[in-house]
Parts: sequence; structure tokens; C-alpha cells
Amino acid sequence: MGAVSRWFRKVSGFALLIGGIVMSVPVLVPGWGLPVIIAGLAILAPEYEWARKLYKIALDLYHRILDKVRRRKEGAAAKEHPPT
Repeated sequence: MGAVSRWFRKVSGFALLIGGIVMSVPVLVPGWGLPVIIAGLAILAPEYEWARKLYKIALDLYHRILDKVRRRKEGAAAKEHPPT
């Protein structure tokens, strides 16, 4: 990998990571903070061991949150439309 592409990977990864952290603070910029953090960590993971570890942790957290949201939606849908 060339020096320019490594530099670009680092800059874009850190930019996404910082942007995701800012988006995670609802008062500042409400949005999709965790997916942006995961994207930044995925870009940085080949370069840094700490990013690789945090990427795995953040991705696991994201999947657990999605599962919880899906279960709540299914429970709410079952309450609204009980089987007849």
C-alpha cells in the first residue's frame, strides 16, 4: 500500500471516528453516531491494533442494540394486532 493511500486511510478513519463521536452526543448533532464510529474503526483496523479491538466491541454492541430494537418492535406489533 502506498504512502498516500495509507495517509488517506488514516485521515478518513480518524475523521469518521471523530464525526461519529460528535454525532453520539444528542445535544450537539443528533444522528447515527455508532454506525459512523464503526465505519471509522473499520478503516483504521488494518493500521492499528486498538482500532481492531474497538471495532469488534462496537460491532457487537451495534448488533445487540439492533436485536433489542427488533424484539421491542415485534412485541409492540403483537400487542397492537393480537392473533384472532
